[in-house]
Amino acid sequence: MQQREIIVISVVMPVYNGEATVGAAIESILTQTFATFEFIIVDDGSDDSTLKIIDEYARHDSRIRIIHNHHGGVSRALNAGLQAAAHDWVAIMHSDDIAMPARLERQWEMSQTDPEVVIWGCNGFHINSRGEVISNFRVGPSSKEECRLLRADGKIVQAIHPTVMLNREVALKVGGYNPDFNVCEDIELFDRMLAHGDLVTIQEELFCYRVHGGSLSMTKYMSQGMITRYVMERQRYRLDTGGELAYDQFLKNARRQSIFVRFRHRFADLTGLLYRRAGLAYSNKQYVQWLIYIGMSTLIRPSYVFGRAWQQVLSPQSRRAVNSQRFTQRTGKA
Repeated sequence: MQQREIIVISVVMPVYNGEATVGAAIESILTQTFATFEFIIVDDGSDDSTLKIIDEYARHDSRIRIIHNHHGGVSRALNAGLQAAAHDWVAIMHSDDIAMPARLERQWEMSQTDPEVVIWGCNGFHINSRGEVISNFRVGPSSKEECRLLRADGKIVQAIHPTVMLNREVALKVGGYNPDFNVCEDIELFDRMLAHGDLVTIQEELFCYRVHGGSLSMTKYMSQGMITRYVMERQRYRLDTGGELAYDQFLKNARRQSIFVRFRHRFADLTGLLYRRAGLAYSNKQYVQWLIYIGMSTLIRPSYVFGRAWQQVLSPQSRRAVNSQRFTQRTGKA
């Protein structure tokens, strides 16, 4: 492939104490088929060997620029990267994940097809701590029309955060990431950006999202449920009144809800957490723990468990995608 001369993408990756995985994440960006980008790595005050690792990569590749932050959380680190980015499109990357080689190329190509889309996501695979494929994910609307229907119905519109490429101008126009949120900071930002355009997920597996016990999606899952409900309620409030619902007011309203409603929300969050732990246990071949977690989650909310399992593992489309990627990992042949 002929190398492009004009840099049009900034890749932004926050990292905090990521020594175990950051090298693989960096290499997956440096080996993209789309070669002309700047790579901004924001160190959020790491106190392990992360800095040594990223400094070594920066010495060998001039596309890498390192920003040193005091430890202030992922939202502040992401905002530092957004502010420093020099280009119209910002691809988000996480320090424990792997971008497939064609990720940036396909997202850039799609960004040129429709100026109304301000967030481009993609599908991909869940991998475990050893990099082995667990399941696949398909998150987000596949068209502008689907995005708008979800918004009009007051639903959450999202893509997996480290898969997205954002329109920088729009992200900054709405204020960037809210530093008060260090979980679901992506969903909350997307919701504000969608007042200015659409979110579309490219229907191709272009990313590997690592699931492990230390990831934010595991350690702060219960907090995510509350903020997700806030974003949904805020959108419904906009549709009903044309105004904005502040988070403090949402929390006051939530405290006034009946015990039944609060327990229903709590059990929904608990089901999701148990299901994730079941997936993690299975990937680590901890089959007794898997049986316990999957049994508990199924007992609490069977419709959720069966729906997720079908989408991620059991459907013919999921099985084909996962088996194909596993074959590629074993043989190196696509």
